[in-house]
Amino acid sequence: MNYNNKTFEELQLLAYEYIRKHRNTGGTSEFDHSINDISRASIVKFKELHGRCFLGKINHYECNRRNPDIKLIEFEGQKIFNFEYGFMLASNDEEVIRLINEHNKEREVFDSKEIMDRIIQINKRILELKGDFLIWS
Repeated sequence: MNYNNKTFEELQLLAYEYIRKHRNTGGTSEFDHSINDISRASIVKFKELHGRCFLGKINHYECNRRNPDIKLIEFEGQKIFNFEYGFMLASNDEEVIRLINEHNKEREVFDSKEIMDRIIQINKRILELKGDFLIWS
């Protein structure tokens, strides 16, 4: 299916339908790339709608944990790989960047409640900014 002729709203509905349809099965199969294609088309439409699109992810496993310096990446038509980004925003928000850097700092003690609280705080900020989340398989 060609997703490039869909509106952003139509792409969101397709993504939610995919989740609803496969939420109990973990997806159709590793050969079903439809949700990945929907996410890529959503990035393009988001940029068209807002003029700019900044991509990011919350968990960075390959960063300097003592002094993370994580940035959002502006989408300018570059190739996007599956799972490369988890959300998109219309602006390069310093608060989201601060929260993500704080989340990725080295900790002496693992506290799962604290981790979830930080992730919820980041997600709330993304939603406040009218950002959207990307889904991959």
